[in-house]
Amino acid sequence: MEYVSRVPRPPLDGLIDDLYYLEGASPYTSKAALAGLLATVTGENAPNPAGYTPYSLRFLTAAIDTAGVVMNDPYVSQTKVDAAVTDLTTAIRFLNPLVAQKQFRAASIAELRFRIAEIGSGENTIWITEDIVADDKGGAIQVDAGKIRLSADEPATLTATGNVYFNVDDAELTIGPKLTIVQSVDSTALAAFFMLRNNAHLAVQDATIRSDVTMSGSQGVIVIEGSSPTVTIDRSTVSGKGARTTYAYNAGPLFTITDSTVTNTNTALYRGDYVLNGTTAVTGSTGGGAAIHDFRGSEVAGTVADMVVTLTKAGTGPAATDPTYTITYVVTEPGAAAPVDLRGAVAYTEPIALPEGGTVWAALTHAGHHGIVNSIVVEAPAGPVDPSPDCRTAQAKANTAAKAVDKAEKDVQKAQTKLQDAEVKFEKSLAGGKPAQAIKQDEAKVAKAKVQLEEAKATLVTAESAHMAALAQVAAACR
Repeated sequence: MEYVSRVPRPPLDGLIDDLYYLEGASPYTSKAALAGLLATVTGENAPNPAGYTPYSLRFLTAAIDTAGVVMNDPYVSQTKVDAAVTDLTTAIRFLNPLVAQKQFRAASIAELRFRIAEIGSGENTIWITEDIVADDKGGAIQVDAGKIRLSADEPATLTATGNVYFNVDDAELTIGPKLTIVQSVDSTALAAFFMLRNNAHLAVQDATIRSDVTMSGSQGVIVIEGSSPTVTIDRSTVSGKGARTTYAYNAGPLFTITDSTVTNTNTALYRGDYVLNGTTAVTGSTGGGAAIHDFRGSEVAGTVADMVVTLTKAGTGPAATDPTYTITYVVTEPGAAAPVDLRGAVAYTEPIALPEGGTVWAALTHAGHHGIVNSIVVEAPAGPVDPSPDCRTAQAKANTAAKAVDKAEKDVQKAQTKLQDAEVKFEKSLAGGKPAQAIKQDEAKVAKAKVQLEEAKATLVTAESAHMAALAQVAAACR
């Protein structure tokens, strides 16, 4: 016998159920978890804006606002509630308290991508705090602004799977120390593990980059598109299987490899200019017309007698006996900062007379590229000049400050070029009658380029001021 309730249903009961159905929401949606999470970061528990990085705080604020909209929606689905919980949880986890050191840390691929965006066009280090598996299927780890270093306190490994790879575009990325970055055997990002474009620079320092996937054809571990990007590899190992380990699409890009190992079961070095220094070892073939400048096992030696510097080739490497490798040098006056490079260097033809404290900076040079630079200081006739510890410290600081000025000047030039290109493109968009959305995007790029130029100019002013102060310290400490 079937029991049927004789209690009448409310007249609108069925209609309400129909409305919930049409809205895609359940009348039993639970918002308790979201409400509890909101309570931890709102009201009396709201974070103090002065104590966190602005970017991470804005990210949290946006998540709170979204969560508030969800809480106030009587017809919201459980799926949207759960998504708001996930997003707010992520924003809370990524909230970045201001600290004196090691401001940016990452323990997951999602956090690494977030920290890169947080640094933006600035310069800073992201500390990898534990082994990371980059398996989010998010494609390129994009570094397209600023100067970013990935490092670790203790040895750590970042393993990229699937379609994850690094794309460095008009920015600087430094890997190391104590970091190993691996492209897993199941990777589908085969065109390049590290792709460099425009004025990008990749530096690998006391680190390892290893590709475990077998590549073929026009594929490579570190790949340069265009002629402007550069790569430096110092005291590191870079290895690949098949195709190429280092690969330039065009002739001209510079790879400088010092005291490092580059290996491949097929081609190790393909196209581009390669400066090989120190104890560098290359296993695998070279191809594509790669230009090799082999300074390994060779250097410039100098002797000083009666305030005169004599330079000679030294070592057992090929450059020591090959006549196409010549000695070039620059001279600095007593107390001057070390040169950033050998720009303006002249060929050595005869001994160089210098005043006491003058310095000769010399290197072997081949086809416009030079090896490791050695310095020879003219000492007092009475015997060796032993600078005081304060003097040596001041000189080291002045050298560092001079390098900072040179880099800042280059950054200003790059920013000016980038702004000019953006303005030309914007004007063409207006004249060509492009869609409004495209014009708006080009206008935004102009605005961004202007901001980057002003930032670069401000950095240059700061660097020049620091250099002047450092030179004053040298003068005071090295009397």
